[in-house]
Amino acid sequence: MDCTLSSSEKRQYDAWMHSPTVFSTIPSETILAFKISRLLHQPPSKTLKALRGVAELDSALREAVESYVMKTPSLAFEQSPPKRLITLIENH
Repeated sequence: MDCTLSSSEKRQYDAWMHSPTVFSTIPSETILAFKISRLLHQPPSKTLKALRGVAELDSALREAVESYVMKTPSLAFEQSPPKRLITLIENH
């Protein structure tokens, strides 16, 4: 996984970034959340919350997102919930 977006994804991502449900200003985090949400067929904002480890989120969604990150060699978590961040590992 990387932090690039196709032109179609970029339009959808830009629209989502103007949503009041987006609570991050870290571009790599929001792009990864957006891309993971598309792969898992979930709303990007809920995926972002799952990546952060927000406790009151649906546990099945949080587990699916965490499982995806754990299985993807280019991704890793930093810190602990609910302030956890997702990181892109450049040399995997």
